[in-house]
Amino acid sequence: MASLSAVFTETERTNWLKAWLAIEIAKSGLEQFVENEAKTVHTNIYNNVWSSIQSQATCIGCTTANLLKCPTQGVCNKRGPQSTCTSMHNNAAKQPRKCPANVCNKVHDEIVKHHTFNKPSWKNTMAEQWTTNPWQIAKAYLPPDGYTGKCSVQDTDFNGIISFMMNCKHFDNKFSFPISTGKHSPPCLLTMARDIGRTVRHSSQCKVTDPDLQDVFTTLTNLLSDQTSLAHDVNALEAVKKLAELQKDTLKITTEKMIHVLKAAQDTLQKVQNIADKSLDEMQVYHEQCKTDLNSHIDMCKQKLDDHTAKCTTDIDEHAIKTLESTYEQSSKGISYFVFAVSSLLITPNAYFG
Repeated sequence: MASLSAVFTETERTNWLKAWLAIEIAKSGLEQFVENEAKTVHTNIYNNVWSSIQSQATCIGCTTANLLKCPTQGVCNKRGPQSTCTSMHNNAAKQPRKCPANVCNKVHDEIVKHHTFNKPSWKNTMAEQWTTNPWQIAKAYLPPDGYTGKCSVQDTDFNGIISFMMNCKHFDNKFSFPISTGKHSPPCLLTMARDIGRTVRHSSQCKVTDPDLQDVFTTLTNLLSDQTSLAHDVNALEAVKKLAELQKDTLKITTEKMIHVLKAAQDTLQKVQNIADKSLDEMQVYHEQCKTDLNSHIDMCKQKLDDHTAKCTTDIDEHAIKTLESTYEQSSKGISYFVFAVSSLLITPNAYFG
C-alpha cells in the first residue's frame, strides 16, 4: 500500500495531499446520491411537461441554441439589432425556434424554474440529449465553464457536484439545513465544502495547515453524515469511514488511488508553475518597458534641457550685443560732446582777443 507521507517531506504539503484525497473520498460518497437525485429531477421535469401537453411526446431534434432567444445573457455575443451572434447562434441550424413537439421548450422552462437563480448554464448542456441523459439536465445547474464534455456524475468534479446541489431547488428539502448560496454567517455545509474544494484546488503554495486540515475533515464528515438523506446512504457512510481512517493515518491507499491523487495534484502544481512562469514573464516585460519608458523620458528631458540652454545662450548673446551697442552709442555721444566743448574753448579766446 502507498503512503501519502512518503511523497513530501513537508507536513503542510502532505496535509495538502490529504485534503485532495479527502475531497476525492467525499465525492465518491456523494456520487450515487447525486446521480439518483438527478434522475428524479429529470423524471419530475418531464412529468410536468407531459402533464401540460397531455402527451408523453419526446424530442431529440432540438439543440440548446434552438431553445434560447438571441441574445441570451452569458451565451450570445450579439450586440445591437444590426449585429450577428457568432457564438451560440452562429449558423442557420442553430437559430431560435420552437420545438416541433412542443416538449423541449417546456423542458427549458422547467429547468429555469428549478434553478435557484433562474440562470441555468446553457453552454454546459445539450438539449438533444435531455430525453435520454438526466445528467445533461443536471449540468444546467453546474458552473458555466468547464463542464461541456462531462457526460456523467463520475466525470464531474467535486465543485460541479456541490454546485448542482446548491443551484437546483430540488435539493432544498434534502438536507437538515437551509442551503445558503450567498455570504451568510455561518455558511451552510455545502458552501463550506465548495470553498474547501476551491481552496485546495487553487492553493498557490500547495500547502494546508494542521488546523485547516482538521476543518476539511470536520466539514466533509458533517456533510456526508447529514441526517435528512445522506446519513442513510451506504456510499456516504463508507466515505465517512474512510475519512476517519485518513484522519488517523490508518487508511489503506491502493497504488491506483495514489496515482489518481498524485495526477490531480500534479495538474494543480503544473498550473501553479505555469502561473508563476507567466507572472515572471509579465514582470520581466513590464520591467523592460519601464526601462524603455525611463530612457525615453531621460532623452526627452535632455533634449528639452539642450533646447532651453541654447535659447538661454541666444538670449544672453542678444542681450550682450544690445548692451554693447547701447554702451557704444552712449560713449560716442560723450566723445562728441567733449570734442564740441574743447572746440568751443579754443574758439572763444580767439574771438575775445580778436
